[in-house]
Amino acid sequence: LADPQPPTTRAPVALARCDNAPDVAGWERLVEAALAEIAAGRLAKAVVSRRLRVAAADPFDLDRLMSALGELFPSCQLVHLRRDETSFVAATPERLLTQRGDEVEVDAIAGTVARAADPGRDAALAEALLASTKDRHEHDLVIEAVREALGHCADEIRVPPSPTIMQLRNAQHLWSPVRARLHPDSDVFRLAELLHPTPATNGEPRAAASAWLREAEPFERGWYTGAAGIVAPDLTGELWVLLRCARLREATADLYAGAGIVAGSDPLCEWQETEDKLAAMLTALRFA
Repeated sequence: LADPQPPTTRAPVALARCDNAPDVAGWERLVEAALAEIAAGRLAKAVVSRRLRVAAADPFDLDRLMSALGELFPSCQLVHLRRDETSFVAATPERLLTQRGDEVEVDAIAGTVARAADPGRDAALAEALLASTKDRHEHDLVIEAVREALGHCADEIRVPPSPTIMQLRNAQHLWSPVRARLHPDSDVFRLAELLHPTPATNGEPRAAASAWLREAEPFERGWYTGAAGIVAPDLTGELWVLLRCARLREATADLYAGAGIVAGSDPLCEWQETEDKLAAMLTALRFA
């Protein structure tokens, strides 16, 4: 797609790429290591991630950044957290959960392809994503993990017969909203404990993937892939997964993106997927 420009009188600024953790070669080694764990049967999926550090000439303006994200990604949930002199900003497409009374809805999102400027090509990419054995397998792993988690606290778990396409400005994903009726003693904290982290941000099996990622990834994720949202006094609420995000301090920003690795994943294709995901925040930062 053409580089989008939100309505603003501010000219886009240049961003210098300062550091990749890992770099391309390190990424290939990381993905190959994940594939070896999968081939050995110790993991079914691992979501490996990278951090890109960029710098601008002047400090970023958080108000302008949030405005740009709202213009560029109106269907995403915007999150801004601040601690000391550091801000964490996300424009995330993924709910961890929404609880209303005794009903809960969870987004199962996994399987990604880029957008194209030509409508015919864009539609063909979406059709290929729906038909992809690799991406459908990755998506099914998330659905089954959500179903298993909800089985501890809910009945009448309803999964769509097939995923639909969630289209964002810079990417399109396989999406299945999973719904269920909760047991009386369920609340948002119990649900979060059962659901987070999902195989969409972590891997499967959950404990084994978490342990492997802590050793294998070359940086600490911090708030990236965490959850934030609103909790009501009755302990119902809505939580979102912190994706499409950046950690900002003055004129420096750390951006994060990940890719789900399953049998058949190609390291360079997965690197390009992370580039497509990073483009969301990179575009907004140019107007901040």
